[in-house]
Amino acid sequence: MDNNDFISINIAVVTISDSRELKNDKSGDTLVNRITQFGHKVTVRKIVKDDFNKIYDLFEKLLENKNIDVII
Repeated sequence: MDNNDFISINIAVVTISDSRELKNDKSGDTLVNRITQFGHKVTVRKIVKDDFNKIYDLFEKLLENKNIDVII
């Protein structure tokens, strides 16, 4: 493989917020747009409340997902 060969990765985008939803998550939208512009895939996009147990449970599930290479 040549050093210039591009490898697309699968990315999960997570927003932690008590006030955001998909319709008003501008930072999440920006991340998704930039990720896809650079040729990568957003395989999961989630918004989770700022609650330790909910965050922990979500990340535990995401880490088990073999289709995710990176969590942002």
